[in-house]
Amino acid sequence: MRMFREALVVVALSTASCATMGRHASSPDEASEVLAIDLVDDGLTLDPPQVGRGRVTLDLTNRGRLEHAVRVVGPDVDEKVAEFLGPGEHRRQSLRLGPGTYRVFCPDGDHAEHGLSAQLVVTETPTSFHR
Repeated sequence: MRMFREALVVVALSTASCATMGRHASSPDEASEVLAIDLVDDGLTLDPPQVGRGRVTLDLTNRGRLEHAVRVVGPDVDEKVAEFLGPGEHRRQSLRLGPGTYRVFCPDGDHAEHGLSAQLVVTETPTSFHR
């Protein structure tokens, strides 16, 4: 009986210490923040419009009737991250981003001028937006 009570106390103390410690987000080097990019023929949306520095996974979906590509331009980055996606196509691709403001847009013809352009803010502090 005494061993049972001691074991119960150990379990109770372990549970209490875990509850007070809480869950901590992974560092940007361990986990990737996910940025959903929806492309339609007259617009581009980012969800969320702000992420933390480090590895960012772009979750790209073309919901339009035309082909679209994605390019990211900002501090030390000028990268076409996705070749053309046809209507209904979906793709995921990761890249590393440092703090700053980036332009995310479709580089095809005048698509950016017709609304396929958005601003992404990358902060020093990682967020907890993971999918």
